[in-house]
Amino acid sequence: MIEIRSRRNQHTPIYHLPPEIYSRIFEFACSEIDFGHGPIMLVSKLWREIALGTPSLWTKINQSGAFCTATCILRSKNAPLEIAFLYPDLGEDGDMSATACTPHEEQFKEQVVLLMPHIHRWRCLTLENIRPGHFWPEFCMAAPQLETLDLSWNYDSDLQEAPPPGTPHDLFAGVTPRLRSLQLEQISIPLHSSIYRGLVELTLDDVNLHDATADEFLGVLQACPRLESLHLANVSMLGPTPGPQSTVDLPRLSSIYIHIESCRAIRHILSYIASPSLKSLSTSINLGNGEAIHDVLPSNTAADFTRTMGNIHIDRLNFRLSAFRGGTKFLNIVGGNKESPSALSIWGSSSSLHSLLGGLFSHLSSTFNLRALEAISVDGLPDSDVILTDFRQLLIRCYEVRRLEFKGCWSSIPISLRPVGAEDLPCPKLSELSISSSTPIDGWNLIEMVSIRRAVFECSQEGEDAAAIQMLHITHSHPLDEEVIQLLGTLVPQFSYTSLSELDV
Repeated sequence: MIEIRSRRNQHTPIYHLPPEIYSRIFEFACSEIDFGHGPIMLVSKLWREIALGTPSLWTKINQSGAFCTATCILRSKNAPLEIAFLYPDLGEDGDMSATACTPHEEQFKEQVVLLMPHIHRWRCLTLENIRPGHFWPEFCMAAPQLETLDLSWNYDSDLQEAPPPGTPHDLFAGVTPRLRSLQLEQISIPLHSSIYRGLVELTLDDVNLHDATADEFLGVLQACPRLESLHLANVSMLGPTPGPQSTVDLPRLSSIYIHIESCRAIRHILSYIASPSLKSLSTSINLGNGEAIHDVLPSNTAADFTRTMGNIHIDRLNFRLSAFRGGTKFLNIVGGNKESPSALSIWGSSSSLHSLLGGLFSHLSSTFNLRALEAISVDGLPDSDVILTDFRQLLIRCYEVRRLEFKGCWSSIPISLRPVGAEDLPCPKLSELSISSSTPIDGWNLIEMVSIRRAVFECSQEGEDAAAIQMLHITHSHPLDEEVIQLLGTLVPQFSYTSLSELDV
């Protein structure tokens, strides 16, 4: 019966496909849709023979055990290997401070002994929950083909895994010439290691760099001129040391995310990076007492940072800044356009927003190219003459903003939208305005602001450089005068007013 079925299969059209076509189909099935080669080998004798003769089907090695590892090494022949040992944590009962091997680490060592003679074929290596004290001594040989290295430690503890004391050699003997992607999570490797050279992607997550300074980290970036992505989340390092620092040119760098405990370290790193291709910049920081949001950003004298930011429209940059200093008061500013609704995002919390925001808006307006913003939403801006003046200067730079929304802001917000001089009209193309305030708003200030902006629009040439407010919505906890409501209704084509006190009744 088996012989009959075999002969019948040989007469089907698919049986006569070239073996190379089968191999490509099998490669796709095993890689693109994560279809194991086991079922393929059970279809027919022909398929089994082709699968056994296709080295690329046997290049993925995991923690399945020594027998499977040996089998894959043999059948993969000379093809590049993709190795992933993903072990679960041991739970709360596991003693991570012990030097003895865990069962997972014992299994890892059994398999890595088989893999080391083929280290010249390693292309990708992922280790999860293997301590450096157990993998570092094993990786003592060059890995000339290694392109991706991912080392992670997922235990929820204060124990930061680092190479064992007195380690006599660099990881992979300091030879990883093709390494392009490096990701470390709760694994600390000294910055002098050669694995930080020539990278395209660098991700450090929950990593304590111990005594390393921001200057030393800039040295790492200097050794990666083709870097495209930099991600530093919950990274601990010291601030900069006194002395000159050269510019780090990263022409391909498009994405930066930085959350470092030291505000000075963030500012120092950003100050000396020149990256004209930057598309995303996100920073997050827990501020100390006396530190403000603008302390995270480089000073106006940081020519490299200013040149990089000034040449990039904010909608191409996607700038996000989060600052936490405790307290219950918060600020949230979001700006963007149709293509990028949240290109500009600033969030902060503190017990005193006045000190938190000091100097922020003047810094933003002098550093960033805000021309591409078409809409801005502001929530929680405090009542302060100094902050009002700085915020107005920022709005003057927002030439294309057509929609403004203010929530929970100061009662004198209409003043910030009045022109200061002949050419100092905040948001000259503003046509939609929404104001929500729990403090009394001077209705006559609103009327004056709308009237002045309308006069500027009528005096402009065909309205090319300015626009009158066409839509105005006021949500207020204190009722406006009826006369004010009527006048605003005649000045603004689409005017609406909602009294929160009336809604409560």
